[in-house]
Amino acid sequence: MGKTSFKSVGLFSLALLALSSITGLFFWWSGPDNLIPAAQPTAAAWSYANFYESQAGRDYNTPADLTTRSAATPPANTRSNSTPTARTRIEDAPVPATAAPVITSDWDKAQAISNEYARMLAANEIAGPNIIEKQPTKAPPNITYNLQVGSGQYNPIGAPTISLAAFTYFLKEKNSPAYPEAVAMYENCLKLSCDPAVALAFFNHESSMGTQGAAVANKSFGNIRCTPGWPCDYSGGGGGFKIYPNWTAGIIDWAILLREVYANKFKLYTLDQIIPVYAPAADNNSPVNYIFTVKTLVDKYRAYKP
Repeated sequence: MGKTSFKSVGLFSLALLALSSITGLFFWWSGPDNLIPAAQPTAAAWSYANFYESQAGRDYNTPADLTTRSAATPPANTRSNSTPTARTRIEDAPVPATAAPVITSDWDKAQAISNEYARMLAANEIAGPNIIEKQPTKAPPNITYNLQVGSGQYNPIGAPTISLAAFTYFLKEKNSPAYPEAVAMYENCLKLSCDPAVALAFFNHESSMGTQGAAVANKSFGNIRCTPGWPCDYSGGGGGFKIYPNWTAGIIDWAILLREVYANKFKLYTLDQIIPVYAPAADNNSPVNYIFTVKTLVDKYRAYKP
């Protein structure tokens, strides 16, 4: 091989050595330990860190919060057989309970009682008139006509204070269309612990014992306002009145309402407690006059001697 060949080989070797040195320098300068860190985490880095940290209960509020600490690194064992903690969705959040209506007046209480009565009947929590009427009749008590009733005893729900004869007599005296049903009305009143004397006084005050007003057509013993699920007459306005197939069903419904809802549910026992709600002033009634009339009539019925 000649001198030219040795010279060429030497130059080629020097070129390779130079190229190798430059390449090594490049890889050294661009290694991971020599990269310049970014001044601010990228949006992608913040999103990941925020999600991961939120799983650990350490939520970041803004991307700037990451500038003072390094990005979170998931644990080595990222695959786990354990069930992940359930994340509550908006649609799975519990629905707040509807607040009960605020009762600020006797009118509000009357509406609450009416609604509660309808609910209790619909839920079969109490027996309706058709069930009560089919129940066995209680034996009429042996009421003496010199019965001395204590002062202030005018509760609708209580022991009977007049006899069947007295109950029948005053229905006939008023030419009441309910007179033919006197026995059934009296007996069903006793089934529900209803004092026939007080019941008769309500009947007299509301409709002159079925001879006046909406009760003539509706056979409504107590002119009870309409409730859902019941046949009603709305022709008179004011929310309408219930319609009954007969007078006996009317007195049973009245007694159930007074016993199961007024007394047992709302703890209203006396006339002074009951009548301002049963006949509120907001419905064009005079509770004071109503109470006085009922007490006067009850005294009259109790004083009757055949």
